[in-house]
Amino acid sequence: MLLQVSTFTLAHTLTLTLAATGLVSVSGEIVEPLIAVSIVVLAIEAILFRQGRSAWRLPVIFAFGLLHGLGFGSQMAGALQTADMSAGLVGITVGVELGHLLVLVATGLVSFVVQLGLKSARSPNLYRPAFVIPVASIIALVGLYWTLERVGLLKA
Repeated sequence: MLLQVSTFTLAHTLTLTLAATGLVSVSGEIVEPLIAVSIVVLAIEAILFRQGRSAWRLPVIFAFGLLHGLGFGSQMAGALQTADMSAGLVGITVGVELGHLLVLVATGLVSFVVQLGLKSARSPNLYRPAFVIPVASIIALVGLYWTLERVGLLKA
């Protein structure tokens, strides 16, 4: 899990920096729907494959990190032009990555508690069907909603 988070963070930081400094620019109309699609893809991957079993997982995580950083960096470019660029980039990057870690710790704790509860109920094999698949399904549906919203098929 740490390798996956580090892979995403590296890619995210790279394109966040490139986009925030104006070296790379992509329209939000392109990036925003793709970010939403990336959430759907990873949720479906979690439903279909046991964690770590797909050989393409790290390259996909890296690509999605590039995409997410590009989207965030493009939105931050205007704000950073009025501030000290390097200090702003460090602050944004540290804040975003702390947010990633907070989500990782929170989901890890929830996962641990669910696994512990299932183990004490003598049902550890229910973890995927009773927890992972339903949660990933909800995430996929939210990502699908965001995708449809961002391409203009749904109104917010």
